[in-house]
Amino acid sequence: MAPDIFTIPSDHIRIVPPDVSASKDTLLAHLVQTLAAAYRWPDAPARLDRVLRREALGTSGIGGHLAVLSPGVRRDEDVATAHPVGDLWFFLIPAGIDLEAIDAEPVHVVACPVFRHPWRRNGCYPEMSTFMSCWATVSREQTAALSRMTAETAAGWLTEMFANPVELER
Repeated sequence: MAPDIFTIPSDHIRIVPPDVSASKDTLLAHLVQTLAAAYRWPDAPARLDRVLRREALGTSGIGGHLAVLSPGVRRDEDVATAHPVGDLWFFLIPAGIDLEAIDAEPVHVVACPVFRHPWRRNGCYPEMSTFMSCWATVSREQTAALSRMTAETAAGWLTEMFANPVELER
């Protein structure tokens, strides 16, 4: 059975409107604002600045139509997440967006892990390792198809994928 962090509620799936996905900066601001509202972070502009500085160092687009974006959580911060380890959020971009991904393909899904204690000893490494191992079973076509699902359907698909990564049809 997958840890709670991999049970994805539909309210952690957001369909990004076309006007928001028109530019990288607009998209990143939308993601940060959405998470700031969900977690009641009063410092959204500072978080966005951290995200933009991080993105300037290198893309969050890891290939296969996926980007993994840290929402600018500070080292000394404890986040009030729903799950003991943290929460996973997914932003679906049906039309895709150029985030200068390492494979030069458009990004259709942005995953935003929000960990309760991101810098504790052993941090979030086991969960991120599980996330990446599970996602490695997902094809580019599946990622693009995921971006066109409803939030409810996507939440069910993702939860199943994390519970049984090798059993999904490719």
